Amino acid sequence: MIDDDDTDLEAENLKLKKQIEEVQVENAKLQRENNRLFDENRFLTRINEAFADENDDLRESLNRYSRIRLPKAIHRQTDLEQPAKCQKRIKTKKSERYEEESEERKKGLVLTIMMSTTKKKLGLK
Repeated sequence: MIDDDDTDLEAENLKLKKQIEEVQVENAKLQRENNRLFDENRFLTRINEAFADENDDLRESLNRYSRIRLPKAIHRQTDLEQPAKCQKRIKTKKSERYEEESEERKKGLVLTIMMSTTKKKLGLK
């Protein structure tokens, strides 16, 4: 009887050791994955911060240009190139002025400025 109990205990002990080993292997895999994701997150955070800074600079640059009014000849040229929705003419007593451009046009301008800024930073023309 004692031999049977010893054998059962030894078998259970081996089974538990095997389970511990499997859990340790799984833990090591999860730790590696956790470290990889942490590094990736840190990398993406740095990129996000860089783009946030560049975005702030671009917004300031865009605000500087928002005060500029283009001559009528240029507006007529852009009216032919752009969809009719982009700009609305507003007649006043003294002159005509153009309402603020649509969101699509602003996004296009921001994208153009971003691309030229990025090209300058990379040393491209």
